[in-house]
Amino acid sequence: MISDKLSFHLFKQQPKENAIKHIELVKSVANSDHEAFRQLYKLFSDNRPPHRPGQAGQRAIDIMQLDDEQYDFFLQNTEQHKQQMGRFNDQKRDLLQIYFSSLLDSTNIANLDSLVMLVQVLERKKIEGPYQHFQDMHSILRPEQQSGFESFVNQAMQRILTGNKNNPPPPKDS
Repeated sequence: MISDKLSFHLFKQQPKENAIKHIELVKSVANSDHEAFRQLYKLFSDNRPPHRPGQAGQRAIDIMQLDDEQYDFFLQNTEQHKQQMGRFNDQKRDLLQIYFSSLLDSTNIANLDSLVMLVQVLERKKIEGPYQHFQDMHSILRPEQQSGFESFVNQAMQRILTGNKNNPPPPKDS
């Protein structure tokens, strides 16, 4: 199984405690198990600073005219979303490191096609995550706040699509 091969490869290159984290990470991605991702959240969440509402958060509060309870939900949901996206980026980085290290290590036993597939799974989750975040926000709005939701999504999408430096440029047509 690919996750076992990747686990062995990661264990060779990482200190023991990091290797165990990476082994579980690779297995969870390979199995695409929601519960495993929840466990990974607990594992890696201690390494990230807590969310502080910035300009984007303040804009969301103003645009949708959130009350205190909605504001608290927004902050908690946004923190969870940011943590999740950060973990996905970390996982992607680890997988790509293994993928490209195969150029330098002829004994690398990782299946390159499987690594690419795992990166694709993460990319899908990175697309689905903001969508779910928006749905969660929409679900707590009262009818009189619904008009602000469209503006909130449009502004957030503009920021996501123009400000995300993690995506490579599209391939040029030959």
